[in-house]
Amino acid sequence: MAWVTYFSAVAPGMSLVEKQWLVHGAHTSALQHLVLRPRLEAFSLLLLTLKNQGHLVSLNL
Repeated sequence: MAWVTYFSAVAPGMSLVEKQWLVHGAHTSALQHLVLRPRLEAFSLLLLTLKNQGHLVSLNL
């Protein structure tokens, strides 16, 4: 299990909804980073390999 630490700035006078949105956004971003980044890197590598082999000539990478 991976542990994620994230911080969000909560300014005085912010509503409860604004605070919850900040925390939810930081939590979602951290999870997306953990889950999606390796998949995006693998997919990008696949696209680059296909382009280098001449299979994707119209891609601007």
